[in-house]
Amino acid sequence: MKQIIIFLLLIIVGIMGYNAYSKYKRFNPPGSEYQASKPIDLNYFDPNVVEDYHHAVARLNGYAVQMWSFHGIDVRAPKKDNAATKEALVKYEELMATLKAFEAKLEESASLKEQGLTNMQIKSLGQNEPKSAEDQKTKNQMLLDWLSQSPNDFDFGMGEQGPLVYELQGILINMGYELEHDGIFRIATSSAVEAFETKNGFYADGRMDPITAYALLAN
Repeated sequence: MKQIIIFLLLIIVGIMGYNAYSKYKRFNPPGSEYQASKPIDLNYFDPNVVEDYHHAVARLNGYAVQMWSFHGIDVRAPKKDNAATKEALVKYEELMATLKAFEAKLEESASLKEQGLTNMQIKSLGQNEPKSAEDQKTKNQMLLDWLSQSPNDFDFGMGEQGPLVYELQGILINMGYELEHDGIFRIATSSAVEAFETKNGFYADGRMDPITAYALLAN
């Protein structure tokens, strides 16, 4: 009798375990937890972007669970091609696009911080070209603030590359100098800097230095 009771208990435990596992699988479709494929900066200078990113991840994961649990549609790896699945995928792609927009900013910030930049410096660089003279003036002031705190960051020449080179190239281009806007300090950039230095009575060596940078930004 004791053995029968133990056997029945094992069956009951097994059924309960199976039901629990089935429930877990139902509400946790394969790969339902989204993971960024590259490092992201969760200490981004704008905490609202980090918060929006987390909300976007939660919405994406929640939608994947909802579609799997109530409709049997795996939006991450769909196996059907019916109308319901297509409609679900359209919504999923919209949620993913929103998430990726926030993620791109955090990925870029993480990459810049690997190069040694701080939140203040990343903020001053921005991600978009100024849309007006007032925007450019504001960006220049942020770069001037960076220059005043870390003048050595503005001392470089041939071979240097990065977002700071890119921003200073943009200023030179707006002044009429011809060079590629690619963030790499090559011959064309050096020639433009040398021409600017000559025009403003500086020692013309074609290198960027704090004095030349200040003249560019305060122009």
